[in-house]
Amino acid sequence: MEKRPEMAKSFYDELVSGNRIIYVYTVDGEYLGEGSIVFERNDPDYSIPGQRIYFSRLVVKEEYRNQGIGSILVDHIIKKALELGYSEISVGVDKKNAGAFRLYQRKGFCEIIYDGEDEYGPYYKLLKRLGDNSMKDKILIYEELSLNALPALQTQFYDGWILRFTGGYSYTNRANSVNPLYPSSFAPTEKISECERRYFAQDQPTVFKITDGTDTELDKLLESGGYDVLTPTYLMTSDLTLRKFAIGKCVFSEEINDKWLEIYFKLSNYTETKKREIAKRVYENVKVSVLCGRIDICGNAVACGMCVIERGYAGLYNIVVNESDRGRGYGEEICVSLLAEAKRHGAHTSYLQVVQKNHAAVNLYKKLGYETAYSYWYRVKKEKA
Repeated sequence: MEKRPEMAKSFYDELVSGNRIIYVYTVDGEYLGEGSIVFERNDPDYSIPGQRIYFSRLVVKEEYRNQGIGSILVDHIIKKALELGYSEISVGVDKKNAGAFRLYQRKGFCEIIYDGEDEYGPYYKLLKRLGDNSMKDKILIYEELSLNALPALQTQFYDGWILRFTGGYSYTNRANSVNPLYPSSFAPTEKISECERRYFAQDQPTVFKITDGTDTELDKLLESGGYDVLTPTYLMTSDLTLRKFAIGKCVFSEEINDKWLEIYFKLSNYTETKKREIAKRVYENVKVSVLCGRIDICGNAVACGMCVIERGYAGLYNIVVNESDRGRGYGEEICVSLLAEAKRHGAHTSYLQVVQKNHAAVNLYKKLGYETAYSYWYRVKKEKA
């Protein structure tokens, strides 16, 4: 390890002043590793008095790495931060240290609050929110990304709930549903009735999107009110920094143009004119970076897909393979090609949504390194006989 006398003096001064606490991992008296917490740094990204504490210097002796010691130290530091009353913990990690980045992501440091470099090279500042809200915050990030990736034609905000309208049930529930993402002040029964009134006024059924982070009481209330579960879905994520992807025979465009849309409609069997018109209006409204890809064989498109990039997160959408060409590897090829290009555009994490019963797609995504982050489903009111 490179010696840095100025850093050593800084650590010493912090220890003497009580600003730094070091936790050492030993076995039979032998030092194997350590991690520190620092209460105050001259950087609000790293520390906010009484709210955010800084996780500093995770070290494991080289011969003892990949034995779970780093994981134990991270868990211990997080526990101590909670015991000290902090609601957030930050950490810095070099971009080239893919193993550490993956460990922190696995431990819930999912929010990248800074992407830059200093005299030592490129690095990230990561943030983890502590306590019961950490999982909800993670879900919120991906739900907001998903909302921007598929914008509704009309959006209404109602006491922390987002109501999306896009021409009705026949297009997609994602763009025609109530998303209860934020805290509310009104009674849930009152809000459900109001949502039903608003969707009825637009001649649409009332659909609620429920995630693992939604208040369970709301889900129970909808169930008791006659709302059935529809389309249980996984949101899966993958750390792109840990894998290399090769671009296959994929043709890219950085816009959702008419040619790509026609290919997508054809491969998806979108024949209904109104449905195609609504979909086109939706995609014209996407305001974040996009990559559209297709694979042509003998002049015919056999697969297509889209990648939406925002805040370093690359969402895979609309992965479709021509029905007669399935089972030939084109699904994997279009995904890998899009991910390779997304990395080139600065993406560090990918996410996607896949229906749970689509086992072939789930297995493909697992093969590509995706893991389930959380689940969501829709609640749709039963039609009266």
